Amino acid sequence: MPSPPHDGTARKQIGFAPGQQVLNQAPPPQSLETRSTMINQDGLEWKDAVLDPDPTWVREPSTEVIESLARRHLSLAPADRCDVVFHAEDGSFHKLFRVIPGGGVGTGYIMRVALPVDPHFLTSSEVATMEYIRSCTTIPIPRIVAYDSSNRNALGFEWILMESVHGTRLEERWTELPMATKERLVRQLARFQAELFTKQRNQIGNLYRDPSSPTPSPYPISRIVQRDFLWGQNIHQLVPRGPFKDSHTWLSARLALLRIEHERGLETPDSDDGDRKFAAHALSIIQRLLKLLPSVFPPDQPECTFLFHDDLGMDNILVDEDGVITAVLGWACVSLLPDWRACKMPNLLRGYERGEPPTPGMRLYTDYGTINQLYWEEMMDYETTLLRPTFLNEMQRVCPEWVNVMRRSELRRDFETAVTFLNEFGVERIDAWLDCFANGNPGWSLGPKFH
Repeated sequence: MPSPPHDGTARKQIGFAPGQQVLNQAPPPQSLETRSTMINQDGLEWKDAVLDPDPTWVREPSTEVIESLARRHLSLAPADRCDVVFHAEDGSFHKLFRVIPGGGVGTGYIMRVALPVDPHFLTSSEVATMEYIRSCTTIPIPRIVAYDSSNRNALGFEWILMESVHGTRLEERWTELPMATKERLVRQLARFQAELFTKQRNQIGNLYRDPSSPTPSPYPISRIVQRDFLWGQNIHQLVPRGPFKDSHTWLSARLALLRIEHERGLETPDSDDGDRKFAAHALSIIQRLLKLLPSVFPPDQPECTFLFHDDLGMDNILVDEDGVITAVLGWACVSLLPDWRACKMPNLLRGYERGEPPTPGMRLYTDYGTINQLYWEEMMDYETTLLRPTFLNEMQRVCPEWVNVMRRSELRRDFETAVTFLNEFGVERIDAWLDCFANGNPGWSLGPKFH
């Protein structure tokens, strides 16, 4: 299992030009116990929120340092112009900066700066995954120029420098695209997911570069980089982190993290009666899930796994003027998951079933000229309801086994949904589902109650 570097000598800032793919080498492995005391999360602070803590930036990345790094890895002369401007927040962990050499003439670049939520592993697995996708599939993604998977550098954060890709985020174009274009785009997504389905492995975890290999492949599976394992205090807990041989061990580790969290909720002096009541309720559900686990996921059962992009929504898809996908973004925390978990609708197509268009007479804009949000939400639900069969029909055409796995995996997905949504708003529904299951077949699926 690779581990974060301890000092500057274990890691180099290495760029690679086209045809020269030399990447950071993974440091030697360490025990979980040693690693837990050495995690460097400088620059990150977790702040309390309604359900879970939120990751926040203690300081802003320096655009001057980003310019210096870009100049070095793009081999720019001191006299060459190089502008750096903040572009956008990108999810919970990243900020994007545009790097514009030569006054905007020629190729542009993006510097993606990461909070150290899972130091070293977050960035090194993202880089390996993107490399794999570029070399082994037809899915369009940006080309990486250079990266640093440590925050012990001049910037103080992990970073990836990549080429900018032509296109507009789908969320900015969706409302103006005709339905035929949306159908074509959805069929394109189905073919992408079918392609990933064919690249099957037999472990649950994330891809990494093999430090002993002189070439970018093969890509071994190692420690998982997933929200449950890195959020808040979970990064410090001594639980197995993969690679996992089967769903039983993967879900056991996630339930162990939940148990630690809610046992802490019972013992924390600041907890009020409501907090302790919820923690006790959650712990009782965890025990029920652990009891059910072996029957739903028998231990030592071989798994088919493949890469699954669980955030394939409008903000991670770029399209051109004709609505054709030019890039798929957001490859951090993309893991190899079991087929029962990965054969599901992309995030873009999840939502409420709505068989009718928005209410007749509903206005697109308010009296103040602003967008009528309710109209567009209803229209989105209606359109995605129409597009889900389009996705499934295309998947049935190109990869019927994907559809077969999805249709026979509802119970397993429901169990994992219970693990994922075990919070104050989910306990009652999960309890009801478990009660029905204990009395035979629930007769209803838990997943739609949350998704």
